[in-house]
Amino acid sequence: MIISDRDIVPHIKEDAWFLKAARQRITQELSELKNRMDRFDNERIHLNRNLVYLLSRHPQTKVKTSKEEMTRALSELRCEILNLKKRLVNGYETFLRDSYRRYLGVEEAFIGNDPEGVAMRDDLIERFEGVIEPDVKGALEVIIRFVERCHNF
Repeated sequence: MIISDRDIVPHIKEDAWFLKAARQRITQELSELKNRMDRFDNERIHLNRNLVYLLSRHPQTKVKTSKEEMTRALSELRCEILNLKKRLVNGYETFLRDSYRRYLGVEEAFIGNDPEGVAMRDDLIERFEGVIEPDVKGALEVIIRFVERCHNF
């Protein structure tokens, strides 16, 4: 007869050693999420700086001597911004899939008993939902509007 974790956990979930191990694991997972969030945040900030730089080049495309030069310069700028969009979307989706959803899936039954774990989790959620996610969506809106303006030119 094979006994699974589901069969055992109800019998040991109140044991002090089990609760301590669960809290340690949760703290480690949330720390890993924070590290991954920091890395993605740094990447996001770098991409946003590149976006600002690329957008600042737009007025220069309008002062080209010929219509062909202007069209080519605008097309190149549009292509660079679309590549930046691709990097931002890929980074964001990878972070969501491989880090955010994975490490926030900690068992509520165990984290509820740990005020430090709850505070850490809530801080990470607030950082993501209050800063990172809105900034990514805002940057994507700027990119989409710029690309539409270029397309309509």
